[in-house]
Order: sequence, then C-alpha cells, then structure tokens
Amino acid sequence: MARAVPAFLIRYPKGEDESIVAQDDPLTLTVDHGWAVFTDDQGPCIALSAMSGAVITRIDQGEHPEG
Repeated sequence: MARAVPAFLIRYPKGEDESIVAQDDPLTLTVDHGWAVFTDDQGPCIALSAMSGAVITRIDQGEHPEG
C-alpha cells in the first residue's frame, strides 16, 4: 500500500478564505514553546504562533492514522 503524502489543513479564525493546505513529502509538524512549525527536507517552511488562533488538521490520513 502506498504511503500518503503528509497534508495539513490550516484554518484561521477569519473563515474559509483564509485557509491553506500544506502538502509535501517529507513534511513534518512539531509544536514547541507556543509555535507550530512545519519542516520539509530543506528546513522550516511554515511557522504559526499559538496566538494566531489557527486550527491545524491532518487531512491525508485514512481511518487508521499512524501513531
């Protein structure tokens, strides 16, 4: 079975027009000291402060997400 490319939906409190999809292989998400940081093979590419109110949802996973 092929591995899904990591994809995340980032929604801001202002509404759908402010939403973006971050998708890349490899793309990882770490949360540290009030920051959510997306990193790919070239380093950090998106950083969101917890104060932004954004909601991050992983959207590439099926019914059985990896641990």
